[in-house]
Amino acid sequence: MSKKRIVLGMSGGVDSSVAAILLQKEDYDIIGVSLWIYNQGEEQIPDSLIEAQELARSLGIEHHIVDIRDRIEKTVIKYFESEYLQGRTPTACIKCNSEIKWTVLNEMAIKHNCAGIATGHYININKVDGTYYIHKAVDEIKDQSYFMWNLSQAKLAKMITPLGSYSKKEIKQLAIDFGIESIAKKKESMGVCFLKGQNYRDFLLKRNKNNQAAFNQGNVYDQTGNLLGKHTGFINYTIGQKKGFVFDNTNKLAVKKIDANSNSIYLSDNEELYTKKINVSSYFFHNIEDIKLANISTVVRGFGWNPEAYSKIEIIDSNNLVVRLDNPAWAISPGQPVVFYINDRLIGGGVAEFSY
Repeated sequence: MSKKRIVLGMSGGVDSSVAAILLQKEDYDIIGVSLWIYNQGEEQIPDSLIEAQELARSLGIEHHIVDIRDRIEKTVIKYFESEYLQGRTPTACIKCNSEIKWTVLNEMAIKHNCAGIATGHYININKVDGTYYIHKAVDEIKDQSYFMWNLSQAKLAKMITPLGSYSKKEIKQLAIDFGIESIAKKKESMGVCFLKGQNYRDFLLKRNKNNQAAFNQGNVYDQTGNLLGKHTGFINYTIGQKKGFVFDNTNKLAVKKIDANSNSIYLSDNEELYTKKINVSSYFFHNIEDIKLANISTVVRGFGWNPEAYSKIEIIDSNNLVVRLDNPAWAISPGQPVVFYINDRLIGGGVAEFSY
């Protein structure tokens, strides 16, 4: 019986490295693919991808480095930039997962005649009544399902996720047991990959030196329209923020609205940022019938607090819906992903719009 041939995304980190070894032990024939995403103008291949290449060589895995910097720039970074310059709060990983990362891995799978695509993500894939769904990983802290709500059925059908049943602690121990302790001890990359650890505001400012509107001082108003003082540039704020103003915000008012067109910020009392309704655009569900179920949980990560209890979903049209929450959420920011679960099963999601 021939081995099942798969593509494995290899970043050079401990997760994808352990995934490679686990999959080899399951007798998969692996084609390693490392995505060259961004290196801030440097032309040499990043060290992490060289490390992935070396690990693949040591395991006898065929390996390819695919340069997707131009695609990331045109699709992900431009989106990230455009959203922030409109006073919104985007999540770049959502755009990258759905339109770039899994698309490129699938292209490589087709090119190399592979039946499946594997990564080191902390998620599980299960088929329920003929439909593929992402389920949360065993490790709730490392679970990455929230960032994959809009992956298509065609992509889910090919996905292999060996780390979903492990905790991060167990994966690091496996790395040591497998003889790749140096990889286990590497500092884990956090945040948006193309920022390389720098503040997103500095990143955007460098790229928008001729468009200073988002970075210039503007007016701050209270909820009745009274002028309170100045802000340092609306790019420096998000919904719910209480600090960083030119004036002394002694009343601890929080940002309720950012108006990019007028370079203005509006503050309100803390309680005014609670809402039991979230307007959502660009929604996606694997099975639209799931929205009729009673135990739907809504998750919105970021500055705000997630709503407790359950929610009801009302479709408005082909692009918009309304979420009605049993208990209120706080500081929902336009641009944030709004993701829906039934227990640990991700059923869909969308993008938050202004709801207050």
